[in-house]
Amino acid sequence: MNFVLYSLFYIVPVIFQIDANSIIIEVAHKIISNKYFFYYDYTTFVGKEDLSDYIVENNPELAGKEIIIKIVGIINKYNKISISYPSNFYRTCLPSINKSGLNKEFSLVRHVKDDTIITFSFKGDAKFECYGRRVPSLREFAECVLRKRRVTFDPACLTLGDKNEHAICNKKYSMNRIIENEVVCEKPDTLLLILEGKLGRNSFSSLIWKKIWNNRFSFGCYSYMNFKLLKERFLREINAYRTAHKAYPLIESLQISEEAQKRAEEIASQKKIMSIEIGNYDEIIGFSDLIYAPLMVKKWYDEVLFYNFKFPFFTNKVSNFVKMVWKSTTHVGIGIAKCKCKIFVVLKFSPKIKNTHNFISNIKSRRANSLF
Repeated sequence: MNFVLYSLFYIVPVIFQIDANSIIIEVAHKIISNKYFFYYDYTTFVGKEDLSDYIVENNPELAGKEIIIKIVGIINKYNKISISYPSNFYRTCLPSINKSGLNKEFSLVRHVKDDTIITFSFKGDAKFECYGRRVPSLREFAECVLRKRRVTFDPACLTLGDKNEHAICNKKYSMNRIIENEVVCEKPDTLLLILEGKLGRNSFSSLIWKKIWNNRFSFGCYSYMNFKLLKERFLREINAYRTAHKAYPLIESLQISEEAQKRAEEIASQKKIMSIEIGNYDEIIGFSDLIYAPLMVKKWYDEVLFYNFKFPFFTNKVSNFVKMVWKSTTHVGIGIAKCKCKIFVVLKFSPKIKNTHNFISNIKSRRANSLF
């Protein structure tokens, strides 16, 4: 008898012969949010049908044949076998060429949590499923998740949420406490793939943005301690742009942040932006859907595309960029408030720009190779 063994431990499966006329394919289990998935050829599959389509796609000579699936163990987050199964076999028939591919367009699983699924096609398109219902966009998917989880907010915009909503990014363990599971917060391959499509045409700020935001985060993480984690990333991104334009990093002032927070909460309660720059501060005010909050600072900085460094002058089209990188500015206050699925951000800068004609000494062109 001739056995053909397809191993999952190589990018190109290794084939060799034993006895019998059966084909053995080694796969593993991978646990995501305490649910089991198939793992083969460095790819995760939601079910046997998806795995079968993938095998036929890459090995068309196996189409329509009966194979033996051997589950060798459980893969950890480093894609290594952490628990070996002594012997776990079952037989299945692969689809024929004309039937294969019915589910192939959307067969690569990128994110599964509770009763929500996001799948990506081989072309990079996404489909969203929330509690058994297909939704057409990421925004509606996020709204569905928030409604189903019954996420609520206290007056300070702290997440109360349900028992499954984690406040901060931390590590957890699967129920058997043997295999270290994924970080609770969503991986960037869910949101970042969507957000990267909205980065715009400024390649420099896109690189800065990816360095700042290429980390694990979730909607729950945003709201932790009055959006503490979101504010920290905003400040890091602002200072990265300032450094690139030869300006010193800003220091967050608690007093100014308190004033900015009051302003943000006032705007959120009225659901209307009132840009009235009075007092000792310059302001940047904006709002966004919660899921697009990470793009706000980048959007303001990208006004640099309309700024003429040879013949500089102040216009509303570049006002946010100017306030952000103005060299004489030393302190900033950040206020963030939330109303339903909208987020309102107020930045206050000190000292206030008194002479908008003094551009040459305060707005420097970006230095070369200025990535931090």
